[in-house]
Amino acid sequence: MKPILGFIFSAFICLCLTSCAGIYRATYYITETQGWKKADYNGVNDIAYTSDTAPDSIMLNVRGPGAAISTGPLFFPFAFPTCLLFWIKHSPELKVEAKFYVCQPYTIYPQSIRFTDNEGNMMTPTMIESLDIVHEQDITKLDSTAIAQGIETSGAIRLRWYFKGKQARKKGFSVLMDAPAVNAKDGKPLRIWFRRKTVYEYVPLFTH
Repeated sequence: MKPILGFIFSAFICLCLTSCAGIYRATYYITETQGWKKADYNGVNDIAYTSDTAPDSIMLNVRGPGAAISTGPLFFPFAFPTCLLFWIKHSPELKVEAKFYVCQPYTIYPQSIRFTDNEGNMMTPTMIESLDIVHEQDITKLDSTAIAQGIETSGAIRLRWYFKGKQARKKGFSVLMDAPAVNAKDGKPLRIWFRRKTVYEYVPLFTH
């Protein structure tokens, strides 16, 4: 009797191991706002959009909370994909990056670029950075003085905003900014709306 039970138990363990699976979760932010088109951008877990404001241009890309893999038994992830999130220990972080390409001297005021979530609440970044467009390792954290005085540029500049906590979990948000100087005569600020898209992919870890 014991050999039979041992065989059944061993077969059950092997079955569990071979059926163990994983869920790969990736978060994207996409937009269908008119006047913005998808740009060629080699980013990871993000999509870039650029505005039709020639001869100047503005490129925005948003990076979601990041990808993660959860593991569990077969079929369970299909039925309860969100129930596995408690296995993932990470601090959600939302990054919004804007690249400004202008053809004449221009002063950018970071506080003039406003973020509003899908519930109509203003979003406050935990940090704002200015990056060198060529040397990406040259990063400057902007303090309140630099933000108030603005950033002068005559070519290209990159700004990055960080949001954490509940703000990083919003289902969507909008970005409102003033048009570049060349296009300011239009009197129409640029607005783009992003909505979150989460993709789950089933990964049979022990079957490959």
